Amino acid sequence: MRIKILGIQIHKKNKIMVTFTCPIGEGIGVWKSQEKVFIGTDVDVELDVSGILIFNQDVVCVEEKEEKIYLKDNQVHIRGRIEQIEWDNILTVRLGKSILLIEVEDIAIYEVDKWIEIKTKELDLSEVIF
Repeated sequence: MRIKILGIQIHKKNKIMVTFTCPIGEGIGVWKSQEKVFIGTDVDVELDVSGILIFNQDVVCVEEKEEKIYLKDNQVHIRGRIEQIEWDNILTVRLGKSILLIEVEDIAIYEVDKWIEIKTKELDLSEVIF
């Protein structure tokens, strides 16, 4: 996903937090790349949500059929459509021209083409170099 860096903050243990905008909204994430990042630059990144996500806690089904990233209650919310379900509890979620892979506790709850919203306190961002 292509993002534009709006702000950079360095936290404890040199954790770099970046605020960003993208075609489907705005968010904040942890910069995981070795490459330095600068305010105002456009960067291609891979989004990652760590851990196993639990239905009705970290992931909910939604009626709104619009890809979106936004901040609410100190969490990043990511809304997208389930594109694929893998046997090993991995969901492929469509976010505009990009995808996000997430691991869920139980795949039996989910269906392809259904819309979900993911809540996370920490979204990881890794630069993709083509």
